[in-house]
Amino acid sequence: FELSGYHNRISDFIYVTPTVLVIDSLPVYQYTQAEAELYGAEASLETEVGKGLIVHGRADVVRGTNLEAHEPLPLIPPLNGTVGLSYRHQAGFEFESHASPKHLNPLDIPTNGYTLLNLWGGGAVRLFGQPVQVDVSIRNAFNKRYRTFLTRYKTFADDPGRNVILRLSTGFTE
Repeated sequence: FELSGYHNRISDFIYVTPTVLVIDSLPVYQYTQAEAELYGAEASLETEVGKGLIVHGRADVVRGTNLEAHEPLPLIPPLNGTVGLSYRHQAGFEFESHASPKHLNPLDIPTNGYTLLNLWGGGAVRLFGQPVQVDVSIRNAFNKRYRTFLTRYKTFADDPGRNVILRLSTGFTE
């Protein structure tokens, strides 16, 4: 189990903020700086609940305030987390969840919360006489439509659908 928290006051904190301008149907963003305060927390847990069966979870939250304007900093990610189950870290699944943002800057564009199912598995094989680690992961296994709060395209485009990743890795020796 891990738990951490933080609180920072930062002079001349640089952040990006949306403006009301649009060029060629794309929103225009501007870099700004201000006295800011950021605080948040992260927690994670991993435990073996049976022979090789591992449960894990993670959550994090952050808040940011522009102390000069007395309003939330823009584009601060909402509460998010994961919970999952794996077998000896070789195969497993997890639910990844992102809440709808609650503390918005006046120029922020909110998005709906969403939950994705991610799957993974892998193992060692021999390929051309060499040991090779083969890993397959599937992010957003149910091909859910969603829009991430932090993306700048959230007003006109969904985030990627199902994403399948095949990874082969080996060490080269002389």
